[in-house]
Amino acid sequence: MSLEDNPSHRLGTLVSYLEQHYREDIRIADMCRMTNMSRAAFYREFSRIFRQSPQEYVDVVRIQHASMLLLKTDRPVSEIALDCGFSDSNYFSRRFHQKTGFSPMDYRRRFR
Repeated sequence: MSLEDNPSHRLGTLVSYLEQHYREDIRIADMCRMTNMSRAAFYREFSRIFRQSPQEYVDVVRIQHASMLLLKTDRPVSEIALDCGFSDSNYFSRRFHQKTGFSPMDYRRRFR
């Protein structure tokens, strides 16, 4: 099996892509196409390697970037949410709280 045929290698390439394109709307179908895997195989391999769903992974990457922006800028939370790939600032705030234990504004106040 060549390196390109290895599911771990294909997922590694996808993760590099996701970390650079986290602002974009990337659907599961797009990820399956990029890795040349069926939906079932993609979910199975991704979850096995990363111990989380693909959407969870994308959200974590987006929240990491949002965290930096919250601390380094005075931009509004809704603008940061959109800039980091969340189409809904309420969803962003819920996911941010789930991952960090803080609302975006509380995070900014506490860690700045």
